[in-house]
Amino acid sequence: MALLYSGVGGDLRITETANALVHVLLVDLTDLFGCGCCVDLGDQAGRGSSTDKVSRVDLDDAMTAPAEGVAPAVNDPATSNVTVAIARRALRRQESDLLRITGAPSSFSLMSPEWMAMDARNSIAISRTGLIAALFAGLINSVGATGVNLSVTNIYSAMFQLHLTLNKPPFYCVLHPQQTNDFINDLRGEQGAVAFEAASVEMLAARGPGFYGGWHGIEFWMSDQVPLVNAGADRGGAMMGAGAFGYKEASAAAMLRQDAGSAFAPVPEYSPAFIEIQRNPGTGITEALYNYYAGVVELEDDRGVEIITDA
Repeated sequence: MALLYSGVGGDLRITETANALVHVLLVDLTDLFGCGCCVDLGDQAGRGSSTDKVSRVDLDDAMTAPAEGVAPAVNDPATSNVTVAIARRALRRQESDLLRITGAPSSFSLMSPEWMAMDARNSIAISRTGLIAALFAGLINSVGATGVNLSVTNIYSAMFQLHLTLNKPPFYCVLHPQQTNDFINDLRGEQGAVAFEAASVEMLAARGPGFYGGWHGIEFWMSDQVPLVNAGADRGGAMMGAGAFGYKEASAAAMLRQDAGSAFAPVPEYSPAFIEIQRNPGTGITEALYNYYAGVVELEDDRGVEIITDA
């Protein structure tokens, strides 16, 4: 009688093998720090404070016409400031000794340098976009209506509002995937030269993940980090001119040293993130901790418009 897999497989074979391919599930890697709506405010490391003040000045006074021989009056420009504070962002991963020891050559391990680097990169990109998207709700001007799908009219309204506050194209529109779908669906019914310009390979390479395409001088970005508003009924995206928001990071140069019980993964001197790895012999656990220090701020309210439409 033949030995059958169905009969003796449980004794002579392992239950299942580990495929060399590890399938990574879909993840939104939109990074709005690469969008033109955001300004890099510089490195906060070594500045003596976690908070940085950004001065603002309003230079919009026209000349007057003084009479001959008469000095014009002094007209001081209006000034103000905003502050941005950096804070720690962290993600902690752990893996047991037993899981690592029993791993085959093709087995997945978060502690491998390749997977750790990918994991940290993903986490930072998601965090950056979440920080910027959280500022949308603070914009005074808004378009759209609760419970109503986003339309081409909403996009025009946001663009017109930016015109009224003296913004110049290009504009940057960040929408949730549902808002993007509603816009493209409504665009299908438009007539004339209103075609959407889908992002090419070259455009995606230049702008990074999340860039969706262009339309009427507007760059469209899509991210699932666009927050829910109105008790979860709607999404609050935004359209912005250049420099609506700013961000600060702090380089990790001061942390790249060897401390007892831990090791720092090699990173460039001016990198704003670092990975610390340590093992607890008592529990048989190896831990990786991703650290990143950053902060964001709205630089000028007139440079943005919130877009509130059905979720």
